Amino acid sequence: MPSGQAAEFFALLRRLLPRDACLVTDSGLHQMLARRHYPVLHPRGLLTPTNFQSMGFGIGAAIGACLADPARPVVALIGDGGLAMSGLELLAAVRARARLTVIVFVDGAYGLIRAQQLAANGRAWGTEFTGPDVAALAATVRAAHVRLEREPE
Repeated sequence: MPSGQAAEFFALLRRLLPRDACLVTDSGLHQMLARRHYPVLHPRGLLTPTNFQSMGFGIGAAIGACLADPARPVVALIGDGGLAMSGLELLAAVRARARLTVIVFVDGAYGLIRAQQLAANGRAWGTEFTGPDVAALAATVRAAHVRLEREPE
């Protein structure tokens, strides 16, 4: 997602979410974009992994945020790589009836690792993959699913 598009996406997300909403990111390029472009207006309004970041943090942490404050809207922002690693945690969210929205960026690559490899070496390797079928996964765990391709609003 080019920077201008990222800024627009996060501005829209900020407008659509209540002031006290909690945005939880997984590890990846989307996390860096969220930290840069998403205004946090409430304590614990942005939860992100730090230090030795492992993909797969987002959904589990978002479920925890939902259980800690069931009335607070929680949105998890993950990539398709993180979904491949922790997508079945959506089953736990459904079973817990967590008030959770998950936004999955699908690009068929470990985007941040790819960008780092390109910057350092001018080429990338081992970063592209066929990700999970998001619609099929959602249906399997009985979660609602909406595919957005252009206008996220």
